[in-house]
Amino acid sequence: MRNADHPYGSTLRIPNSPLWIEAALEHTEALARAVGFDAAESNKIRLATEEVLEFFLRAGNEGQDCPPVILHLNPRAHEFFIRLTTKGMPFDVRNLPAFDPQEDPAHPALDGLGLHLARWALNRISFHNMGREGIQAELIKNRPEARVQDILGSSAMENARETGAQVPVKDFDIRPLRTGEELEVSRCAYLTYGHSYEGFIYYPEHIVEMNQDGRLRSLVAVTPDGDIMGHCGLKSSPEHKNRTELGVLFVRPKYRKNNVGGSLWKAAVDLARHEGFASVFARSVTGHKASQRLAEENGFHDCCLFLNLCPPNVELKSIGGTQQGKMSLMLQWLGLHPPHARSIHPPERYAKITADLYRRAGIPLTEAEKAPVPGGDPLLHFDRIPDLNVGILETEDIGSAPANVINWALQCTRFLCREKLDTIYLFLNLEQPGAAEVAEACANGGFIFAGISPNHFPKADGLVMQYLNMQGDPFAHLKTLSETARMLRTFIRDEWTTREG
Repeated sequence: MRNADHPYGSTLRIPNSPLWIEAALEHTEALARAVGFDAAESNKIRLATEEVLEFFLRAGNEGQDCPPVILHLNPRAHEFFIRLTTKGMPFDVRNLPAFDPQEDPAHPALDGLGLHLARWALNRISFHNMGREGIQAELIKNRPEARVQDILGSSAMENARETGAQVPVKDFDIRPLRTGEELEVSRCAYLTYGHSYEGFIYYPEHIVEMNQDGRLRSLVAVTPDGDIMGHCGLKSSPEHKNRTELGVLFVRPKYRKNNVGGSLWKAAVDLARHEGFASVFARSVTGHKASQRLAEENGFHDCCLFLNLCPPNVELKSIGGTQQGKMSLMLQWLGLHPPHARSIHPPERYAKITADLYRRAGIPLTEAEKAPVPGGDPLLHFDRIPDLNVGILETEDIGSAPANVINWALQCTRFLCREKLDTIYLFLNLEQPGAAEVAEACANGGFIFAGISPNHFPKADGLVMQYLNMQGDPFAHLKTLSETARMLRTFIRDEWTTREG
């Protein structure tokens, strides 16, 4: 039903049925995209709507027939406004379920986790008791800043697509990004990947902000005339100053035959070394071998295979075309200083391949002592990446009770599967004795191996496992380059095949 607030606004009456709920969510996400929100922001709007809607249906049921929920959608000039109204069983809007994974790792409250995700996805959410009119929730998602296509116009962006002949450039300079060049970086990403790359790159002001606060260190290749040929960056976290990620690498199609990508890669490694990082890693696509080859030529070691991590239908242009479904990524690692010896605690089923990956990466191992599990509370991290539709579970510190961490990981996984995430990745502190127990239990709970992530935590390496929650063969179009990559693919495929069978 249309409403008068906005030409695209609508009001839906949603019965308590999975079929109708899914249809309403599809409509909400489609409307958000139709009025200018990108895929990542539209996904957040859908996520928050789903969490509040299902909370309403659960809270208002309590053994009774739950009346329909009224969903009112109103796109506005600066925001997307949603109102949900229920006349089900009353509940106290002042005392809504809360979620804190660190305080209650063994028994996370699913309603609390759902509302926590909804608040994370939105700019504002509020609940109101309207008396005889029922209970209302108002959800607001602000419009993001101007995207590159908003600045230039969609027709100009379409006309900018480059399909012509290569332009040879004899000499070019590689230097840090300068103020005023951020729009050209956004254009360069668009010309290379269309709208299928990481969301922030299409917002010039986000590029500036991330370079200012240190989350991104941008390098650009520039012609003598000042034309931006390509970009590469180091992505870092203020909480983890021990390693950085080399990525955001793309080259304008017309400059692709000038070794711009290789030159940017080498310059980024030099920058990481100059900035004092202990190691640098990259995540190369498996839809083609070019980026894997760049990493291998620069001494990086294959360590981990993330299945189904990329957004769907990534455009790789002439180096791979549009990739159907979700591509996987290969994590490749390079130590910038002589690595110290590690004492690791993998489960028996992964002991051999884990030791082999360390050996191939040139990281020495010492014999693991049978030390007691350390005391204290666990340090757990939970995240969801809407752009990729994946979940991240991290155990930086397993604490004194591995069983609690196991319960937390498996319950969060069940919740995220219900939220229809494609893959859930689990990172375990591999240098703590409890890692073997947690990993074994999670393997029995449906997780499979992914690899190792050296320096993943500020003071320890990570064992990486993954839970696949989507149909299809993740290995169907997977291309690997090195012997180590083929070893990883074979091991993971065999485990996945056994699990599926």
